[in-house]
Amino acid sequence: MSVSAAAAAIARSKSAAEAASLAQRRAAALLEAKKAGAPASVASIPIDGVDFGNANVGIRQLGASRRVFLRQPYMTPDEIEGLGFRIGVLSKNQSMSSILIAANDEEDNPTCFLQSVRDSERHDDGMSFIDTDLSSDRIWHVAGGYDPLEVYKSNMFEDSNAVLNLLTNVQKLALSVRGDAQETKIPVVTLPHGLVNDGGYALCMGSYVMATRDTSFRILNPSKGLALDPIGLSYMLPRLGWEYNQPSANYPGIGYIMALTGMEANASDMMETGLATHYIESPRFLGIMEQALADIDPWKRQALLPGDKRLMGEPKPKGDKNAAFRNKMIANTLHAFAQYHASGRDIWSDKHGNYTMSREEKQLDDPSLNLDPIQFEQPRVSDLVNYGATFDEIFKEESTVHGIMERFREIANTTTSDEEEQECIDVAADILQRMERQSPLSLSIVYRLFQMGKKRGETLESCMDREKRTQAKLFGMADYQNWAKYTLQQPHDNGDGDDDDAPSFTKWKHSSVKDVTRDEVDEIIQG
Repeated sequence: MSVSAAAAAIARSKSAAEAASLAQRRAAALLEAKKAGAPASVASIPIDGVDFGNANVGIRQLGASRRVFLRQPYMTPDEIEGLGFRIGVLSKNQSMSSILIAANDEEDNPTCFLQSVRDSERHDDGMSFIDTDLSSDRIWHVAGGYDPLEVYKSNMFEDSNAVLNLLTNVQKLALSVRGDAQETKIPVVTLPHGLVNDGGYALCMGSYVMATRDTSFRILNPSKGLALDPIGLSYMLPRLGWEYNQPSANYPGIGYIMALTGMEANASDMMETGLATHYIESPRFLGIMEQALADIDPWKRQALLPGDKRLMGEPKPKGDKNAAFRNKMIANTLHAFAQYHASGRDIWSDKHGNYTMSREEKQLDDPSLNLDPIQFEQPRVSDLVNYGATFDEIFKEESTVHGIMERFREIANTTTSDEEEQECIDVAADILQRMERQSPLSLSIVYRLFQMGKKRGETLESCMDREKRTQAKLFGMADYQNWAKYTLQQPHDNGDGDDDDAPSFTKWKHSSVKDVTRDEVDEIIQG
C-alpha cells in the first residue's frame, strides 16, 4: 500500500470514528430528552463539543451564558421545534445569565458557514442574489425561518397537518425567544449581522436586538404567494415605534410599506422603528461581547442586598428584594458595546469606540464655565420613516389595497420640474411597482391581517393564531405552488427564488388586487 493510500485510509477511519462518536452523543441526547419529557426534535440541536456536524444551528456553553450559532439561514422543521424548546427551557433556568443568538462573518472567527447576499448585486425589484462566496463584499443572509421552496420540494405542502405543525413550531419559537413575563428570567440577545426575512424575525423577538451596519429585515412571502409567518407581524408592524415612543409611531404606513412591497428595512430603519434595540456598527466586538456575557453571574446570584435573617422555623419572606438588580449587568454590558439605542440616547463614541466631538460641539464655550447643557446626540435618518411620513395621508384615508395603489399611481403619473417633488414621485412609482409584482391575493390578505391586528383588544398571540391559519391555507393554493414550480425551473436558481438571472414570477391567479373579492379573503382568514 502506498503512503498516499495509507493516509487516505487513516483519514477515512478517523472520519468514521468521529461520525460514530457524534451519533452516540446524539443518541444519548435523545434518550435524555425522552426522560425529561422533551420532544425528540431537541436531539437535532447539537449542544456538545465543537463539531456541529451538518446541523443548521447549534448551541455552545459560554460560562453561565449560552451561544446559539446560526450556521444556515433556514432550519429544518425538527430544528425549529427543537430550538424553540431549548430556548424556552434555558430562558427559565435561574443558573443562566443570558442567551446570545448570532452568526459570525469573516470579520470575526469564521465558525459559521452561511449563505450571503451580495450587496452590490440587487434586482431592480429589490430582490437579492444569494451566494455562498465568503468574500468581503457580501452581506450575510442570517435567518429566514423555514425554506418555502423546501416545503414544496419535500411535498410537505400536500400534507395540511405537516404544514400546520411546521407553522405551529415557528410560532412556538417566536414565543420562546420573546419569553413569558411571569416565568422567563434570562434575557435573549440577538446580533443579526445581515438579512433577516419573514419568519426568521422570530429569533429577533427577545429582549435585545443588536443591529450592525449590515442588518436588514424584509418580508418576502407575498412575492411567493404566501402571507405572514405566525410570529405576530400583523400585531407588531402596525405598532412600530410605540415601545420607545419614537416619531415612527405617528406613521402606521411604515409597516404597510414593508409588508406590501417587500421593501428592505436597513439598520437605521430598524432602529428608528423599534425593530432593533441597539446599534453597534460592526460585529467585530462579538468575541469580546461573548466573553463579557460569559463572565456575568447567573441570574440567581445577581444580588446586591443580603438575604433577610431568619430564625429557625420562620417562613421565607415573600418577594425578591434583589429583583431590581437582576439582569442590570446584561443591560449595562450591551449598552457599553453600542453606539446608540432605540430610545434615542446616544453613547458618546465613534465607530472605533472613541469619543469625538463634532465641529459644532468644539465651537461651544468651555463646558467648565458654561452651565448650559451640551447636546451630544446626533440626528439620525430613516428612509422608511420619511416615506411613512410623506405618504401618511394615503394609508390613513384609503381602506383597500386597490385604493392605496391608485393613490400611488396618481402620484407616480405626476410631472414636475421641482427636484424634491420629483424625488417623491420616484419613490411613489417604486412603491407601486413593488406592489404590482406581489401576489394580488397575498397583498389583499396581508392588508386584512393588518387591519384586524391593529384593533384594540388584539394580542400578539391572537394575531399569531390568525396568521398561522391563513398561511397554512395559502400553502395549499395555486399562487404558492405555481411560484414554487416556476422558481425551481429557472436556471442558476439558488433555491431562494431571488436569483438575478430569473425574472419575477407574474402568473398569479388574479391579474390585480381589484379582482380579489372580500368574500375570498374572508374565507381564507376566517373560514
